[in-house]
Amino acid sequence: MPSQAVVASREVRLGDVLVVEGLEPGQTQPPLDRVIATAPMVGQTLRIDRARLREALAQTGWAAAAQWTGAAVVNVVRETRRVETEPLCRSAIEALRAAATPLPEGGQLELQCAGGVQPPALPVGALVLQVLQPTRPVDGLQDVALELRVDGLPQRVVKVPVRAQLTAPQWCAREGVAAGQALAAQHFNTCRQPLRHAAQWQFAGQPLPAGRLKRALRAGEPLQAGDVLDAGLQLRGDSVTVVYRSSGLTLESPARLTQDARIGDSVSVQLQGANQALSGRLVAAHLVEVGNSQ
Repeated sequence: MPSQAVVASREVRLGDVLVVEGLEPGQTQPPLDRVIATAPMVGQTLRIDRARLREALAQTGWAAAAQWTGAAVVNVVRETRRVETEPLCRSAIEALRAAATPLPEGGQLELQCAGGVQPPALPVGALVLQVLQPTRPVDGLQDVALELRVDGLPQRVVKVPVRAQLTAPQWCAREGVAAGQALAAQHFNTCRQPLRHAAQWQFAGQPLPAGRLKRALRAGEPLQAGDVLDAGLQLRGDSVTVVYRSSGLTLESPARLTQDARIGDSVSVQLQGANQALSGRLVAAHLVEVGNSQ
């Protein structure tokens, strides 16, 4: 028996830990391809002693008398290899480039591995690299997670740092623009800036959208997806018409919303020229209904 055995597969066979010598003429060779154990994980050691070998031989029906020589215990380890950095880097870059497709109109993307990847030791076998949920790249450094599989079994997850340089034409405020302001060309100009947030993708390289600003923008600040009011949303302070209907009587009064609201929401309004607040329902854009609607 050797003192150590290195196996390349997921199984340990008799022939990996036993050397048969000096068979008499007519004696049959033991089945050395018989599986006797599962190979250890990388970094671990499996100990197989003579008693376990005798038991394995007995199960095969091999009845020849054996004179045991060599070590009393065989230490079995898994054959390993190091993964090259280049295929890890290539897979990470390809995944980010695919996630960025299509780029915004006029967008430019450069990708480069930042280095520092330390590939672990893996078992010998067919290696497959699987990207775990790549996201759209943004300007700067980000990690791409790769799962390393050998012979179809997951072994490790490695994070590959990739540096992206991503720019595209965007809409930037010419000067400070107040919340609630209608989006108009005189308040914005096009500027090429890095795309540092996913929220900048929607309007990059696109025509200026219609609508109103949800929040104030500083001079030079790019327009993002969350900056434009959703359809049907009105802001606190918006002018509305309050309609009161009761027993065939209809009254209309100007007022302002005291809260943000969507069509269909119950709202509170402040009547113009009065301190009185009324409760009603926003039934349409800039229209609040109070009282009996029948």
